[in-house]
Amino acid sequence: DVLATYDHFVTRDTADYPIAVPLVMQGMIVGNHLDLNMEQLMQPYVHENMDYWVNSKQFTTAQVNKAIGTKVTHEILSVKGMDRTSEEVSELYKAMTSNSILSYSWEPQAPVYLFHSMDDEVVTFANASRARVKWTNANIQYNFGYYGTHQSATLRFIYTVKTWLKNEGE
Repeated sequence: DVLATYDHFVTRDTADYPIAVPLVMQGMIVGNHLDLNMEQLMQPYVHENMDYWVNSKQFTTAQVNKAIGTKVTHEILSVKGMDRTSEEVSELYKAMTSNSILSYSWEPQAPVYLFHSMDDEVVTFANASRARVKWTNANIQYNFGYYGTHQSATLRFIYTVKTWLKNEGE
């Protein structure tokens, strides 16, 4: 849920994974063909370096996070980018909403195992939490807990699924 992620950045004024902020903005603007200028939404040093840091694909996300040099959202986004009531951000909200699977009346028909770490610094926990609220009647097994960072939680997820599949085969 891109909207939940953006709201998380702005309301907490923190982005534990700083590169996610410009990636979300650029993804919504470019992917939805919005007539918005990222220069108005980003701090100048971020906007000026987007092509080099991100679009050149020369650097890892860890290197870009270090280059950004802050986890404070208002030091990454401009005042306008932080203002959820601005005309530009209103356009982004529409795009974020239309790109969220949670915006539709659809719900999973097959059984789903949804795993998420509340410590995840890349994909905010609000994403999983909103899915749980939205899909209360779906056949979903939820596994939410404090499983560490995005990377360490991924390892736990793989181990959990591997163990579950092994037990299913016995």
